[in-house]
Amino acid sequence: MNPFILLFLSLFTQNLWAFKINLVESTLHLDKNMFSTTATIVNDSNNMIAIEAGARIRSYSLDGIENIDKEAEHLIIIPSQMIIPPNGEQVLNIRWIGPRDISTE
Repeated sequence: MNPFILLFLSLFTQNLWAFKINLVESTLHLDKNMFSTTATIVNDSNNMIAIEAGARIRSYSLDGIENIDKEAEHLIIIPSQMIIPPNGEQVLNIRWIGPRDISTE
């Protein structure tokens, strides 16, 4: 089963949000023993940026309101905090450490 997890990135800088996220593979295939993927954050600006990355679970209420308050306890993102120089990039490793058989996406 493929877990559907939203990667929630927060930007803690006073500059414009001038970065891109490139995912190699956005779906983890637990049934095919694919437990990790990588993402690259590219700083397109001429300024240094500070980013904190974390995994959140996206859920919806019966009214259709999105909620991303709950942390995804079985996903690890390394590094979780980074400072990316102007026109630089940082590779993130995203790894599933939970059970192989999950009941919900």
